[in-house]
Amino acid sequence: AMQRVLEYGLAIDEEGVIQQAQRFTSANPDARELALLLVNRLVDFSRYDDALEQIAIMQNRNPEDFDLLYIQAEINIRAERYEQAKQLLNEYINVQNQRRQSLDDSLTTALSSISDARLSLVQIAEKQHDLHEAIRQLGFIEEPALQFQIHVHRAVLEARLGDLQKANHTL
Repeated sequence: AMQRVLEYGLAIDEEGVIQQAQRFTSANPDARELALLLVNRLVDFSRYDDALEQIAIMQNRNPEDFDLLYIQAEINIRAERYEQAKQLLNEYINVQNQRRQSLDDSLTTALSSISDARLSLVQIAEKQHDLHEAIRQLGFIEEPALQFQIHVHRAVLEARLGDLQKANHTL
């Protein structure tokens, strides 16, 4: 019920609904889905610090929820805090690499999680106009299902750098 209040009440009383959702998630720490929805809505309203505060509360409750690192990074990307986002993404990648070392890839989502984080690093590099770094990050992505997309993206970046011969070769 609180999710519906959060979804539909924001247009009527943004601050009141957010405060009500914050109280509810404080009283019901297992309401992870609602807490993430609240974070999402705070980001929609460009309330990045409030969203990060909610993530910090969730991390204190469950320090082993490493997916929150990725969510934090995404919030920082939206807030254009790229250095902080890169630090969090690299931390997330390290955690996922540890998972890959301890379990077979078929038993975890670590490989796809690393790919998502690398794509976020590519996005940051492009926003910072560092196309060489974007290409470098694309080179780290191992996810087989993404290889075609990676080659096309790399070729586009090489073309944007003016190296049409290399872009043609990549394709």
